[in-house]
Amino acid sequence: MLHRMPTPPTSLHLDASESVFFKRQLEFVDRQMYEVVFPENKARQLVPTQQGIPDWARVYTWRMFSKVGRAKIIANTADDIPRADATGEEDSKIIKPIAASHGWDIFEIKGAAATGTPLDAMKAAASRFAIETEMDRILALGDAAHNLDGLLALTGTVTRTPDAKTGGGTTWAAATPKEMAADVTGLIQKIITTMKGSGGPVFQRFVVTIPYDQYGLIAQTQFSSSSDVTVLTWLLANSPWLEAIEPWQHCAGAGAGTTDRMCAYPRNPLVLSGIVPMEYTTEPPEKRNLEYVVNALATCGGVVARYPVSIGYSDGI
Repeated sequence: MLHRMPTPPTSLHLDASESVFFKRQLEFVDRQMYEVVFPENKARQLVPTQQGIPDWARVYTWRMFSKVGRAKIIANTADDIPRADATGEEDSKIIKPIAASHGWDIFEIKGAAATGTPLDAMKAAASRFAIETEMDRILALGDAAHNLDGLLALTGTVTRTPDAKTGGGTTWAAATPKEMAADVTGLIQKIITTMKGSGGPVFQRFVVTIPYDQYGLIAQTQFSSSSDVTVLTWLLANSPWLEAIEPWQHCAGAGAGTTDRMCAYPRNPLVLSGIVPMEYTTEPPEKRNLEYVVNALATCGGVVARYPVSIGYSDGI
């Protein structure tokens, strides 16, 4: 009796046409990812990105210089001309990689190639969103475990306690329109006064960030009963120091005792900048078992604040 030999097993792989389809689809998916908008992640809009750092850098080092000395009126033959000089100090921030991945199994790729169906771009968009969201969190709140600073969690900043409100407490939910406006202008004025007292540069345009609930209040509450101008509109029109008031979800619970925090700062790279040497980048796909996996990464060093005395917090609004 003759026994039929079993058919030798074949390895599961993409044929030439499927491979070409997959490569072209990856190019399309990559372009599609850059078209996706993530309105929740605002840190890159609120914090200027530090330019000139290579994507391979693991540490960012900068130098701060101070000018010392004062000139004076002298006699023609004076021999006691005062000396001016500059002193400097160096500081560094570590840079950490952030990674996520996405992929498609071999059956999805084969099926898409056979039917001419585009690969699901949502998988790729998900990995980008994961990286952007983590970067947003770091730039906003920092990461103490990795010694990374965030805009809303800096030290050496100016603090101001909100005024007592007509309805009790300090929160804007119990405040009159003028009391809400006074908290905003009061914080900026305290920063300016502190900058003058420190002898440092005095910046004159400030961005204010507040939680969405408080933003909704000032955007919809009339400043007075005799006008349809809102508190937000009044502030932007009447404060010479205000560049913008922005809602930011990270302000909610960012203050002492998880209270809501208002932050005011100059949106100026001389004051602070976000360390993002490597933007979102994808690696070539790797075959792992029955999947083709695409690793994605970026790098982030948090926020560098060169003049923290020009940044202010007000907790409990």
